[in-house]
Amino acid sequence: MSTTTRKGVSTAAVPLLPVEEVFVKVTDPNGNLGDHPVVVLTDGVDTTIRFQLKVPPEFHTLVRADVIVCQIGTAGSPNVQWSTTTDFGGICLDEAYNLHSDAETDQTTAITQNDLECVDISGSLSGIAANDLVGITFIRRGTQGGDTVDADVYYLGFRFQYI
Repeated sequence: MSTTTRKGVSTAAVPLLPVEEVFVKVTDPNGNLGDHPVVVLTDGVDTTIRFQLKVPPEFHTLVRADVIVCQIGTAGSPNVQWSTTTDFGGICLDEAYNLHSDAETDQTTAITQNDLECVDISGSLSGIAANDLVGITFIRRGTQGGDTVDADVYYLGFRFQYI
């Protein structure tokens, strides 16, 4: 148990649970960023990537779900515009592969040149449960005005954090 203080206000004692993490690596790279295998999300094009996640059996609560990207061509912190869709259902539970579906449409995230950035897509995973098989589609909306990265963006993987 721990008591924390935030801006001088004490909070109730709560157990501190360890955050667990699953990393989904690039499985079909079409390029590299230094020594990292990547999928290139081409500038000026709507580029789609797909990957899967099996939610661990000990899952209780989603902490973060991040698509890891990097851009090396545009100084500063321009915005990448993106959308996601997901389909998920429980494995061996008589549930359809798309019993649950979710989406985030035309979101933007600032990504700093040369930094490994996290694009938080947790809004696309509402209602996931332990043992769900999740299909995830991530689309860089490179043709849209909200995408101000004037360069390719590199997809390096997916990080799923949970308690």
